[in-house]
Amino acid sequence: MKFLLSRTTEAKARVLALRKTGGMLAVLRSERGALDLASIMVGVLVIGIVGGVIAATVFAVIPWSQDRAAQGALDAVKTAESVQYGQSAGGGTGVFAVSADLVGTGNATGKSLLQASNKISVKISSDGQRFIAASASDTGTVYFISDDGQAPSTTAPTTTPAIVAPVWNNTTKTFS
Repeated sequence: MKFLLSRTTEAKARVLALRKTGGMLAVLRSERGALDLASIMVGVLVIGIVGGVIAATVFAVIPWSQDRAAQGALDAVKTAESVQYGQSAGGGTGVFAVSADLVGTGNATGKSLLQASNKISVKISSDGQRFIAASASDTGTVYFISDDGQAPSTTAPTTTPAIVAPVWNNTTKTFS
């Protein structure tokens, strides 16, 4: 306890001495308050490193998450098509549906199975037994899936019978 009192007394004495000698300005003008170039450079370097790490993280994570969102949209399409196929079977063979029917009420359930988006397109074969779906990421990458159960890919799958895969127009931000 005695130590703390003596330290407090010393600190008060220093403050009083500063006031008598011209205050903090005098300390900053002295050698004790001076900043050298090396200290400034180290501070700038540390700030630069921290800023670089933050920038790299932001620029890497955002495109990755946008691509994952597009692939996740294809998972939603796959689920909606499975529901459509099963509900339309009615004891026989089911059929897949195009985007407009999955979004609207023109599918087998009479309810919307998929959220409306101009970044998703589904095309089906003439007999309704095959589908190709495409989803565009905000990065501009287009991912495709088909009814064969493969993982999303950046190349359009081939199907038999042939289905013309949706084509993304990066200018209008729509599929054709």
